[in-house]
Amino acid sequence: MKKNSTNLRQVKGGNVVKQNDIASIFTYELLNAENIRCDELNGQEAEVILVSHLDDGSTNIAYRQHITVENGSVTFTITQRLEPRVYIVEVKCGGYIFASNNRTTLKVNPSGFEESVVEIKEEYLAYDTRYINDSTIPVDVEVVEQEGEDGINRVTVINGVRTSSEIIKDPVTKVIRVRVKEHIAYANIVKKAPFYEPIEQTEILRVEENEPVSVSWEYFGTVEAGKYEVTIEIRKLTDKVTNISFGFEELGKMHKVLDISSQTMTYSFVVDLEATVTLMHDIRFDHDIALESFNARQIEVTDLSTTDYGQNSIGTAQTRTQDIELLVTNYEWKTRE
Repeated sequence: MKKNSTNLRQVKGGNVVKQNDIASIFTYELLNAENIRCDELNGQEAEVILVSHLDDGSTNIAYRQHITVENGSVTFTITQRLEPRVYIVEVKCGGYIFASNNRTTLKVNPSGFEESVVEIKEEYLAYDTRYINDSTIPVDVEVVEQEGEDGINRVTVINGVRTSSEIIKDPVTKVIRVRVKEHIAYANIVKKAPFYEPIEQTEILRVEENEPVSVSWEYFGTVEAGKYEVTIEIRKLTDKVTNISFGFEELGKMHKVLDISSQTMTYSFVVDLEATVTLMHDIRFDHDIALESFNARQIEVTDLSTTDYGQNSIGTAQTRTQDIELLVTNYEWKTRE
């Protein structure tokens, strides 16, 4: 006699529903091999899917929703338009997949009503990685202190238009301990007059509601090829700020601010433009910040070396490797006092 390892028992709703019915509620109890409800799964996240078998013999997940288990059960509605056919109900939670057989089904019948099509989609939010400097471990060695986990953003789409979103699970930052090595370079740097008029007053940059990262950008206009020093001063408006990047995203030249422990930070770097471009700067940030000042000017660099011959500028870079290429764009530059 065959015996299922896991079972599903429907306690609310039917097993037949019309297309575009987004109000009917379906509740299934999660049962073990003895048909005892799995209350030990309460509070855990479950994934419910509706699976269809296609004519070519393959299977397709037509619907997916993440739900918190309550009273050993999952409760959901169908919030998107499904094609008329029979679907197998499956639930994954705590390493189990319910039910062991394919007998728990839900049939969707065609409807003559042309109602608004409401879809609930779930997007994965990639986790960030944070590095902590630890002088007790060798350079080039990484020790994972905390594994990262993707978050989940639930999006509502009505008739193909995204109308709202809600973060139902925040990403968990991956934390890695490394030994950061500081590299120093020297150069004579001659700075020209700013080609971009500095901002006259503080600009408050706020994170958009329910978005993990916001982007602020502004056009420079057409900029000739050459090396440019960019200096910004940023002030945190909350201690929740953990991620700030600045630069030129279209050119693949974004710079992450490594040390954001201070309330106000001044960050300076050099970008090398190989051709005349229409330039736009970008700032990425995860919580509200203030852009206090911004300055950009063309520079001329000579005598770039790793040996101090009394040059007028000192560049520093922090990496997790022993070596770093001697390029002016690899370093954060400060005028020698």
